[in-house]
Amino acid sequence: MTPAPRPPTSSPGWLRPLLVIGRRVVGTILLIIGILGWLLPILPGWPFVIPAIVLLGRRDPLLRRMHLMLRVGLRLLRRARHPRIRQLGLRLLDAHQRARATVVPAIDATERALERFLV
Repeated sequence: MTPAPRPPTSSPGWLRPLLVIGRRVVGTILLIIGILGWLLPILPGWPFVIPAIVLLGRRDPLLRRMHLMLRVGLRLLRRARHPRIRQLGLRLLDAHQRARATVVPAIDATERALERFLV
């Protein structure tokens, strides 16, 4: 029995690793700029973070660790003893859930389009 033929790809075999490395480098740079944008009032963060997530992929260890740190921080704020800090934690959790519900479908669609383009 002969193996199934591979579907034709738009990029040669040697170009694929370069594209993966390029996506990782550009995604990391955009992620750093996005984090700086959240910390500095001069630069908006979201326009850089969303393309970084798309380029790196949601399974990237760096992104997973950062998301885990965010969730642990929100949990600590929600369990704080001081009522105002606890209230802040609840508000931030609600904002996080709303942003996630808005952004995740857009990221999914963009990832699918990028995969179709690269494969």
